[in-house]
Amino acid sequence: MGGRGGRGGRQSGHLEEAGRSAGLHEGRPGPLGQEGVIPLSGEERARWICELLRRAAVRAPRFVKESLIKVKEREEGHARAQIESILENLEMAEAEGVPLCQDTGLPFFFVQFGTDVSSEELGAWLSALEGGVKLATESVPLRPNAVDPLSRANSGDNLGRGMPMVDLELYPAMRGMRIQVTIKGAGSENMTALKLFSPGAKWREIELWVLERVLEAGGKPCPPTFLGLGVGGTAALSLKLAERALLRAPSRNEDASIALLEEELFELVNELGVGPMGLGGNTTVLGTFVEVANTHTATLPVALKFCCWAYRRASLRVSGEEAWLEDM
Repeated sequence: MGGRGGRGGRQSGHLEEAGRSAGLHEGRPGPLGQEGVIPLSGEERARWICELLRRAAVRAPRFVKESLIKVKEREEGHARAQIESILENLEMAEAEGVPLCQDTGLPFFFVQFGTDVSSEELGAWLSALEGGVKLATESVPLRPNAVDPLSRANSGDNLGRGMPMVDLELYPAMRGMRIQVTIKGAGSENMTALKLFSPGAKWREIELWVLERVLEAGGKPCPPTFLGLGVGGTAALSLKLAERALLRAPSRNEDASIALLEEELFELVNELGVGPMGLGGNTTVLGTFVEVANTHTATLPVALKFCCWAYRRASLRVSGEEAWLEDM
C-alpha cells in the first residue's frame, strides 16, 4: 500500500499542506462582514445562518484554492486551461460576492454541540435554520432547488418536507456549538454509489469498485473532485460516513492505517487520467477520505460520495451569547 507515484502527486504533498496553511483557526467577523462579535438575539440567529450560507456559496475554503494552484503546474493543454478557468472563477466569485457555481445545491447542516449547550439554546439554533435558509435564498441569492420528489413542484425557498437536512452529534469534550454547512450540486450528488459487498471482500475489491465508479462518472461530477468513502455500518450509515468523510477535508483520518488507504486510493484514482472536467489529465481528484464503522458479520456496505471542485463548506462557532464564522 502507498508508495505509488500517482499522476496527481501525493495527496499529502498538496492538499494537507494547503490545509495546514489555511488552518482552522477562528476569525470573528460580524454577521454582515464587520469585524467583532455581535451579541445574539432572536432574529440574529437566522441572520448568522444566512451569512454562513453566503460564505459557503461565495468563497471556497482556502485549501481548495491552494490545492488547485499546485496541481495546475502538473497540467498542460486542455487540463491546464480548465484549472486556470476554475481559479479565475473562484477569484471573480469572491470579488463580486456572487455564488461560485450556478447550482447552489441543497444546504446540509452538521451541528456539533457540547454538554454545556442547553436544550433551549440548541432548539433555538435549530429553529433558526429554516429562517436562515429562506433569507439566504433571497439575499445571496441561492437558486431555489428544493422540489417535491413526485410532483416536482418547487417550494421556491429551498425549504419543504425534510429540508433543510440536519445531522446532530454530541461531542462531550466540546464547549459550545459548531454549525457547519455544505452545499453540493446535483452533478456530483447523482454520482453517489452504494454497494453491499460480500462480508469476505478485501480492501482491493473496494478500491477496484471505486475506480470503476470514477471512470463511469467521467466528467459528470465536475472533476477534479473530492471523494468520501464510507465503509461498514449499515447501508444508511455507510452513506452518512461517506458524507462525514468529505466534511473532514483536508485532514487525514486519525487512524494511521486508514490514512494510508486514503493515500493509496488518491494515487490510484489520479492514475486513471480522467482529468479536469473529464477532458484527460493528471488530476482527477484533489482528495480522498475514508470513514469506517463496525458492521454486521454477514455484510459489508460501502458508500461513495463525490464532491465537485467547487467544494463549498463554511463553519459557524457559537459560545454562549457570541457567534462567529470560522476562517477556513
